Amino acid sequence: MFGNYSRYGRVPCSLPFLLFMVAVLTLLSLAGTVRIDTGRAAPAKTPEQEIWTVVQGAVTDQAWWRAGSETEVKSILSRYYGGPLLEDLSRNVWDFISRPTDWYWKPGLEGGRVQLLSGETARVEARLTDQDVRTGVIRHGKATYLLKKERTGWRITSAGYHWEKENAEGD
Repeated sequence: MFGNYSRYGRVPCSLPFLLFMVAVLTLLSLAGTVRIDTGRAAPAKTPEQEIWTVVQGAVTDQAWWRAGSETEVKSILSRYYGGPLLEDLSRNVWDFISRPTDWYWKPGLEGGRVQLLSGETARVEARLTDQDVRTGVIRHGKATYLLKKERTGWRITSAGYHWEKENAEGD
């Protein structure tokens, strides 16, 4: 059937050439969807790294300021918090941002320590900062977070804060 002649007349190409062209056209049509695996997968995060990522987000993610509803606040906070704490925070944050406010503080995370209590629970001792964006004054504090591994990942289920007393000069 293939070769120099077919029932349709002379074929100007051979079977290997046709197979090659089909393969090239197939690859080109899939070019947008083909992923080349280099064999170098990104290293998996350790539980401690996953936990620290959640704590970093909980402290520094300010997306909740732009939420348009309590449901949206909860959706944003659910990346970091879980259980009854998520419900309480969502309600309190929405109550806070739905009214005019002049909040000028930017939170930060200086460091801390992750302690796995079990495969499903962890404790984080974190060093925090809170900077007045108008004056540059920074206050320091500590936080203790308890986290639980849920089906969607690690979530903060309890949080306690202690801020150092500010001195008279504000530094």
